[in-house]
Amino acid sequence: MIVCDGVTDAYGRIADRYAGPEPGEDDPAWRRACRELFMRHTAGKRVLEIGCGPGTDAAALAAAGYDVVATDGAPEFVRIVGERFPELEARVLDFTHISDHWRGFDAIFGHSCLLHVGPGDLAETLRGLHACLGSGGLLFLAMAQSEICTEHVVPDWGGMKGNDLSFHYHRVETMSDHLAAAGFDDVAVHHLGWSDDSPYLVGPPAERIARLKLRPYQILAFR
Repeated sequence: MIVCDGVTDAYGRIADRYAGPEPGEDDPAWRRACRELFMRHTAGKRVLEIGCGPGTDAAALAAAGYDVVATDGAPEFVRIVGERFPELEARVLDFTHISDHWRGFDAIFGHSCLLHVGPGDLAETLRGLHACLGSGGLLFLAMAQSEICTEHVVPDWGGMKGNDLSFHYHRVETMSDHLAAAGFDDVAVHHLGWSDDSPYLVGPPAERIARLKLRPYQILAFR
């Protein structure tokens, strides 16, 4: 089974709408803070981004001097990255099943993508990511947890009727346990919240956040 199939299909259907007509970010201040946290703690320059979407994080990291391979399970996003950022290496990758080809990275950057990995597939996914890193390598994950549930289906994702998408809200303790079991030696948790003017805090996203009592958090895990 390929875990990302349903997810990549859901994103692929609305990739152009999700990316927008011009490069941009949903919450620029928050995304920038996450990247800065990542850059403060990684010593190497060879970075694998998983779940890159339209490529804005990869482009920003590359502009800061990192050698980035931007990957996504959805070919539609990889096409968009290639069109917008031709200087980037962009590849299709199901990060829940990583082959031996993907090895020797100094760091992995994953923003919100593990929200689509269910509890039954989390351990294998983290073991695969661990194997991609060299000694001392860093895994950065931006996550969210809910006080009332571990899974939620968002209907009509991206404004497309019937395009439902599942989100999994792994608690900090759960992630820490799985990371330790995967072989990560040192795990640190941070709590960078959305910016005050975040689009997540208005309209339907804000209603979902309030209803599910969602809180973002970031993990730094070292091999």
